[in-house]
Amino acid sequence: MSSTASTGDKAPQLSRRMPELDGIRGTAVLVVISFHCWYNLRSFFATKQEFIDWASEFHWIFRYSVRGDLSVDVFFVLSGFLLSWQLFSQRLATGHLNYRVYFAHRIFRIYPIYLLVLGIAFVIQPTWNVLGNITGVNLWLNIKEMVVPWTWSISVELHFYAAIPFLILLITGWRSLLAMVLATCALAAIWINWHLAANPLLWEHTLSDLLLMGRRDQLDVFFQDLYIAVPVRLCEFMFGTIAAWLVTYRYPMMTRLSPGLVAVLVGLCIVAMVQPALHNPYIPQTDLNRTFMHWDFMLGRFTFPAAVGLMIALLLSGHLALLGRLLSARFLKLSAKYSLSMYLFHPLFVYLFSYLLVGFDKVHDVAFWQVAGIFVGTVATSMLVGMVTWKYIEQPSIAYGKRRFDH
Repeated sequence: MSSTASTGDKAPQLSRRMPELDGIRGTAVLVVISFHCWYNLRSFFATKQEFIDWASEFHWIFRYSVRGDLSVDVFFVLSGFLLSWQLFSQRLATGHLNYRVYFAHRIFRIYPIYLLVLGIAFVIQPTWNVLGNITGVNLWLNIKEMVVPWTWSISVELHFYAAIPFLILLITGWRSLLAMVLATCALAAIWINWHLAANPLLWEHTLSDLLLMGRRDQLDVFFQDLYIAVPVRLCEFMFGTIAAWLVTYRYPMMTRLSPGLVAVLVGLCIVAMVQPALHNPYIPQTDLNRTFMHWDFMLGRFTFPAAVGLMIALLLSGHLALLGRLLSARFLKLSAKYSLSMYLFHPLFVYLFSYLLVGFDKVHDVAFWQVAGIFVGTVATSMLVGMVTWKYIEQPSIAYGKRRFDH
């Protein structure tokens, strides 16, 4: 009998709603919004150089948002955990997976609100490229033709949704799980090194350097082949799968970890999660920044999501109680509840409040209060839209999917 099966009767009964994970999701969507609030301002500056100079001296309060794009990595680990945990639990309880119910839940959770956004985009600018968003194949096409560009992450998620129930079937114990994770990491490493070898400028220069050099072609290569590419991102979901396996099949072992070992693991997680944030791709290259950039390319894609996955496993195993209470804050629960809608609609409000607070004329500087105002306004209006779409679109469609297929 496999190790998975032999320890299944010891799995915990976790709630479908895990407040700690809501807190992580809620925090992640707020950090993504903060990233877009400042990065969007590049089009408001008179010159590229002025924006880069301003970004290099960004106010320390918002300095964390410089790498707010890492929150997307957090979303992927969370998705990997939640879907894997649900499938592991289902297999544990019934001995098989119900693909009909699984795919129905995914379709009715994602597509109603997503199709609304794509429909609005199609009305504004009719193009059949929207079909690439619906199927997720837009990631493999010309990124300049991508509809609603920030929805690239939805397309990555769609790939994982399609693959994970079949990958779960291959996981019969810790050896098969480890082999699968190592395979996805090897795929990402080979993919990254292949494209870096073909585009050496990406290995030596920051995104700001390439922008000033006028190398838009290299920026496109970075975004399509090193940032949004499925082979690069798949391992992030798999680190969530590891966390789900630990919580489902090794829960007693996880709960018995000594305080000293937990402290060591948390320390390693902090180092792994802070390190990528030290690489600032939006300033001119320096020797120190180049070191962090190379680490980010070679190991950051693995160490950061691995740390996020381990922190999730520790939280749900009864450790890190204080962090769990902080993540259970009501505001974070609300931003988590409306996170999908907030993510899909917030760029519209980023532009709106940028024009309201910065103006239509090109500028040479942007004050701290202006960035803060853009962020607060965007969060507030995005959350209001999220409340409406949740009540009239998302919640009814989720309920319909369960009524129609959960039997």
